Amino acid sequence: MANEVKTEIEIDAPVSRVWALLQDIEHYKSWNRIFNFTHANLKPGGRGILWARVGPAVTPLPVRFDVVEPECELRWHGGLQKLGYGSHYLRLEALPDDRTLLTHGEEFSGLLFNASWKLLGKQLPGAYKAFNKALVRELA
Repeated sequence: MANEVKTEIEIDAPVSRVWALLQDIEHYKSWNRIFNFTHANLKPGGRGILWARVGPAVTPLPVRFDVVEPECELRWHGGLQKLGYGSHYLRLEALPDDRTLLTHGEEFSGLLFNASWKLLGKQLPGAYKAFNKALVRELA
């Protein structure tokens, strides 16, 4: 059973500018407090350490990049498939007038997520929306 958080936001910037900021993952910490990376090898199959804010704690999570498609999609995954697994994505779509639609979400599976989804399913969308808003502020 998979659970998903999915958010969308329209950004008043062209896809190229949004992608430039998203692919510069080592600088996420300078503009958002939701998550950032250290030791990231941004290529398909590359590994990194994602630091995610979970309540008051910041937790390191090893991840592997699945999709690094310029100006289209950035996707990574981490965790243990049966225990707790997430596949995080940031998808870009060009809109008229040099605007961009960002679809930002994550698909969760495993015993830990299934058992706690009633709580997490309510809390996580706010974190993803906060990241989206921080991205928009950084592009302004």
